[in-house]
Amino acid sequence: MQKTYIHIITALFVALVLGACQKDDEPSNASGTPVFYVSGMIDGIDYESIAGVDEHYMFSDYTQDSFNVYSFTGSFSTTDCPSGNCPNTLEFLFRDHQAVNDIQDATPQEVLKGGTSLAYRNILDSVLIGYNLQLFANEYNTGATYDYSWTLSNGATSTDKNPLIFIPITDDSIVEVCFTIDEASCSSNICYDVYLSNSCYVDFTYNVILSQNSIHFTATPQGGVDPYTYKWEVDQGYDPVSSQVQYQPQGFSGTIEVCVTIEDGNGSKSQMCKNVIVDQNIAQCAANFSHAKSTVYELDNIDVDQLSIVWYDANGKHYSSEKYEQPSTSYFMINEVEDYIENINGQPTSKMDVTFDCWVYGDSESDKIHLEDMEAIIAVAHP
Repeated sequence: MQKTYIHIITALFVALVLGACQKDDEPSNASGTPVFYVSGMIDGIDYESIAGVDEHYMFSDYTQDSFNVYSFTGSFSTTDCPSGNCPNTLEFLFRDHQAVNDIQDATPQEVLKGGTSLAYRNILDSVLIGYNLQLFANEYNTGATYDYSWTLSNGATSTDKNPLIFIPITDDSIVEVCFTIDEASCSSNICYDVYLSNSCYVDFTYNVILSQNSIHFTATPQGGVDPYTYKWEVDQGYDPVSSQVQYQPQGFSGTIEVCVTIEDGNGSKSQMCKNVIVDQNIAQCAANFSHAKSTVYELDNIDVDQLSIVWYDANGKHYSSEKYEQPSTSYFMINEVEDYIENINGQPTSKMDVTFDCWVYGDSESDKIHLEDMEAIIAVAHP
């Protein structure tokens, strides 16, 4: 995005620029109030940025996205950083009141209004588009090198050992996953259903006691709510309904296929199937796998009348208010708005008095920075 900075043609701007060259003198005008500034606390530390000081200036622009929604933007940044992701940069992005095809139909006056409280754009305004399904091979082998093959009931395939597969929300929420290992002397496969939209997960452990001709199984559900129901499928349809079962096979083979399906108190289901190693002296190979799933969201780009705040820290790391839900204490208030002069690209701008408090997030929800008790005079460009 090309940035353009506001021409501040008052005597104050001259004083600010001079102040940037003479750092010992605090820039001010007759009233002591700068034209553009932001102040408050960032990550618990007092923060202030004044346009014209330390090579920071007020930039402005506007853009239109692929959904035909305009964003009116303003940022405090440095003159020698045209890319936008510059250290100690603070950006404000206001989304238009509606999607429009023609620039003359943009409605900044509906968004940039004094006495208006705006909502932060965030993950709750996003749309679930699918699931990432991570598959982990856990094969038993005797030292051979195997070929791996994954086949899903939605048509997806892979030959990686531990593939990550995206499953669109438009597909069935229950997908059968089949895993096969193969080499010249041995081949094995296993299949089970993955319930993508359900929260619970089940695994099981087992203990083979050859001297007693028995196998003990214990299911370990996670992520659901009590009570659980269990259905085991062992060998020829043996199906007890408790979390711990004992099975006595009619003669031992190298492996047997065992499945357990659980349902929690809310009706959430999960299944796990394994090729159980009964006798390592007989078994040559056994295909087994586990999985992990996560939801994938896409920002709903028709989020109108909302804003995002972006902060680049001293190392240029990107933080944004829109990545996760804001707490109830967050706010953004437009106190006053007035027309201002055109920026260097000839775009109209508005000068805004704002107060706000929010969290901006980095790589995870716990990687966050608090912008606390902030106040600012900013400029944003608009059609």
